[in-house]
Amino acid sequence: MTPENIINGFFAAVESCDLEAIGGFFSAEARYVNVPYPPAVGRQEIIEMFRPIVSRSQKIEWIIASSAYSESRAHVERLDCFWINGRRYSVPCHCVAEVDALAGVITEFRDYVDVGLWRETLGDALTR
Repeated sequence: MTPENIINGFFAAVESCDLEAIGGFFSAEARYVNVPYPPAVGRQEIIEMFRPIVSRSQKIEWIIASSAYSESRAHVERLDCFWINGRRYSVPCHCVAEVDALAGVITEFRDYVDVGLWRETLGDALTR
């Protein structure tokens, strides 16, 4: 598999809101970091990190603005869109992902988002 195939598959899993499919794109010891927060380590922690947004979203769409790939790394600029309680929320993101193309999994995923903008945009939508 190519890094692009792996990342696109992961994004499709996120958009499907299938937590097990999301977890399946990561190696057993993978790290997912929503910078500046501490990392989720391992598939189960990554699934639990996604659970609040996936369980509250009626729809998720991650729109790729630009991307660049090497043999083991992906850089993707995107707009993350979430529909919660019938309302669309959108926040720009940039990720850097390390992949094991032979195994077809992500070994590290670092997401960079303006946390202030995230909080301002989503407000209490995730806790209502």
